[in-house]
Amino acid sequence: MNKRTLAVLLLVFAIASCAHGTQSSTTSTDQTSPTVSPSPTASPSPAAISSSAATPQSVNYTDLTGIFGAKEIMQLASLGVFGDATGAFEPAKSLSRREFVRWMFKANNAIWASDATKLIHPAQGEDSLFTDIKSSDPDAQYIQGLQDAGISVGFPDKTFRPDQPITREQALAMKAALDRGGVEANYVITKKDPSYGYYNLPDWKDKKSISPEYVGAIATGVQDDKGAANEAPDYVLNIERTFGAIAALNPKARLTRGQAAIMLWRMGPHARSTQLEPARTAGDALLPPSSATATP
Repeated sequence: MNKRTLAVLLLVFAIASCAHGTQSSTTSTDQTSPTVSPSPTASPSPAAISSSAATPQSVNYTDLTGIFGAKEIMQLASLGVFGDATGAFEPAKSLSRREFVRWMFKANNAIWASDATKLIHPAQGEDSLFTDIKSSDPDAQYIQGLQDAGISVGFPDKTFRPDQPITREQALAMKAALDRGGVEANYVITKKDPSYGYYNLPDWKDKKSISPEYVGAIATGVQDDKGAANEAPDYVLNIERTFGAIAALNPKARLTRGQAAIMLWRMGPHARSTQLEPARTAGDALLPPSSATATP
């Protein structure tokens, strides 16, 4: 074997030895390293869960195109306030007193879902205070629940009259009481002096036709919505949002389903506006908390 052939063989042997050493080293490293199992999908932390926005419900109403208040209806429907949101909403149709109270209860708890201090608890089977509402009535939990929370929803004769159409004055009185927490002591205008209530209302040509039992709550809501430098930055404005610029309230007129949705879209802070707590809307409730601000 000549020197040239011997040199080539030695070179091949050296390369093979080097490659084997590298493979052995890699194998050794793999064997001594801990086995890493694929990590399971991490569960969201409690903080992440509590800060998530409401999961919108599918809304498939067929009669809201071009309707004033469509946004408010759609957002409340997304929060499940109206139940199954399919078919026709019928915004121009009147609604019963039981329907309005059910919607108001659900709207409040959906809009204030992130603040347990503002949730209204449903009645849990206790006897109804109203002679025409049995504890087995499916809406008794909402009707009695609001009554237990200090929101007067019935009549002085201890009836609720669930299937009567709700009127503007009845709805406004209930909603104004809920917005400020329903505490009688917080009334600016009390039921004991309705004349002061009429005086504090806007110059509607029919304001004297508002029933005395409702004028105090309605006038207090109007008073709270006038605003002042030391008050909350946004107001509930039930009347302005629901009916617009009006010369007469038509207090005995039936409230429509569309008007009810507009009225219930914004909820007050369950306190007088002087407590510097802002109102909150269905739109706010559908936003992630990091970007949720009071909707004008």
